[in-house]
Amino acid sequence: MKARLIDINRIHGPQTLLRPVLKSDISYLELKASVEKYGVICSILVVADGDGYEVIAGNRRFNAAKDAGLKRIPCIIYPPCSAEKKRALQITENANQFQTRAGDYYRQLLTIHKKNQDYTVFDLAEAVGKSPAWVQKILHLKQLDPDIQEAVFRGEIKTEMAVWLAKLPRDRQMEFLPQTQLITCREFVARVQQALRNKQQEKERQYFDKRFAERFQPVRYLRTIDAIESELRTQKVGLKEVVIQSLTPSQAWEAALQWALHGDKESIEAQEAAFYKSGNTGNLLNYGQRSGNSASESSSSGHVGDL
Repeated sequence: MKARLIDINRIHGPQTLLRPVLKSDISYLELKASVEKYGVICSILVVADGDGYEVIAGNRRFNAAKDAGLKRIPCIIYPPCSAEKKRALQITENANQFQTRAGDYYRQLLTIHKKNQDYTVFDLAEAVGKSPAWVQKILHLKQLDPDIQEAVFRGEIKTEMAVWLAKLPRDRQMEFLPQTQLITCREFVARVQQALRNKQQEKERQYFDKRFAERFQPVRYLRTIDAIESELRTQKVGLKEVVIQSLTPSQAWEAALQWALHGDKESIEAQEAAFYKSGNTGNLLNYGQRSGNSASESSSSGHVGDL
């Protein structure tokens, strides 16, 4: 049967829908974008219905053509038939629909890119009428083990499974490969996602284990002029250290110096708490400068500076 261009206003959708057209779905939006740019490449199948035509196969393409503002659409006209025959044709068309393999997409994208070296992901997406996210997913197949890539090119692994398999480290791809033949795509994606979460959690655990294993070392830095002058006036810390602990003059002098350098017990405990809370030793000095030990240690123009 030869295709004919038919006025789109003379065509209506099937009386019995095999599946609804989800116009918010990304695949439909990509189809519409492709139709807007290239037109309807594959003819739809229609049957005469009164003065017009009823869509038998290609309802998504028909809707995309209408939404894209096309005036005419290529159609193959099937002879008048019963409702049962129309339904059988719909099922047959969908069951026999060719699914392009992930490997085919990958190779074609690489071919386009080789001829257009300056193409970005967005340029490739526009060229093939797909979203940038879709193009990025297909190009990510290069992360697959070479043997698995060959299996993808032979069509032995579904596109969605191949994309998720590529997210795994190569040493784990072979571990998950047999599952692509044993479970559904949804189950496979869920298992890969869980493996990726486990990997991230293990990475974080190792990071914090390493940080917590480091030996805490207090950082010495001078108190502010305001803090020292406040202590001279109130002797709040000095009285507690000297009188309560009954320090000798030499011990009191040492305690005064330690306090001025944030080497007293209270300051060291605050630093240690910050060390284990943040897991970042490099922030200890900043912590001391930022927080201080009292309201009187807020930043001022009389700051002595750090040693």
